[in-house]
Order: sequence, then structure tokens, then C-alpha cells
Amino acid sequence: QVRNEASAYRWMKDAADQGYGLALHGLGCMYLDGDCTGQDDQQAVACFEKAVDLGFEGSMLALAQMYQQGRGVVQNTVKARLLYAQAGFDPTELADHS
Repeated sequence: QVRNEASAYRWMKDAADQGYGLALHGLGCMYLDGDCTGQDDQQAVACFEKAVDLGFEGSMLALAQMYQQGRGVVQNTVKARLLYAQAGFDPTELADHS
């Protein structure tokens, strides 16, 4: 299984390095959860930010949650709400979850 995890990480990283939004998001999730690699919130943020720049909504949500929780970044509920809105969610509906 370790070999499969190393292979999965390598393929995901190679695709992310080529600028594929889905791969950037997937790599960000790997770093966030520690799947196939060591857990690293800062690397997750970097991947999600690149995917957000490409318009990837899943990364907008993931990054919004990280800003909301202050995970890997300085907590910033304003930025979190902007990212939620960018992803198509009504930030006022999320007020109870802050």
C-alpha cells in the first residue's frame, strides 16, 4: 500500500505542477488530511489558492473553511465569507457556523 500511496502522490503532484485545477485541489486535500503524504496545512493552502485562481469551486470551499477555522492561515472570517460567496454560497446562511 505504501507503494500505491507514493505513486498516487507522485501522479497528483505531477498533474498539479502542470496547473490542473482538479489535481491542485486533490493535492491540497492530500496535504490537508495527510493522505499519501505528511499533513501540512500550509501546503494545502498553497494548493487550494492556486486552484482558486483557476476558478475551482471545491478549493474555494476548502480554503474558505480554512480561513473560517484559522487552519494553516490567520483566521479571517471576512475572507472566508468572500470565498464562500465566490463559490456560490450565500455567506449569510453560514453565519451560524462561524
